[in-house]
Amino acid sequence: MSARVYAVLEPVHWLLARVNNPFVVRQIAREVGRQLDSGIDAERLHHRLTARFRQGDDLGDP
Repeated sequence: MSARVYAVLEPVHWLLARVNNPFVVRQIAREVGRQLDSGIDAERLHHRLTARFRQGDDLGDP
């Protein structure tokens, strides 16, 4: 997982650590990378994850 993807996922690092399937980890990293490559700012993605976690939103199955 690249440093830029890991930085975006920092707010949910505890959830990412619970993923026991390498395919799913790669899928998560690819999706975050795809969003970054499409022009979505890393800070915006980071903020969205942080806000959803603080609000208690169900982030779904890792």
